[in-house]
Amino acid sequence: MLKVTEIPSDAVGAALERMVRAVREDEDPVELKEYRALFKKHVPFNLRGYLVAHMVKTLAGGAGSAGGAGGAGGAGGAA
Repeated sequence: MLKVTEIPSDAVGAALERMVRAVREDEDPVELKEYRALFKKHVPFNLRGYLVAHMVKTLAGGAGSAGGAGGAGGAGGAA
């Protein structure tokens, strides 16, 4: 299991910033609203933050993640 000091925080932070920028500038708000509704329907409120953290960890290729999608640098277009 990764320790906090082992998380590539610079790379993950940069990927998150790219994703935020993509949401603000590139994504279709109507389509995102549909995904948001599915998320809210299927994920209990008290687990949403943890699920997002798990998704970020998985995208960053964190240890113990199921089906990691590569390094954080490749996560820019996701979400």
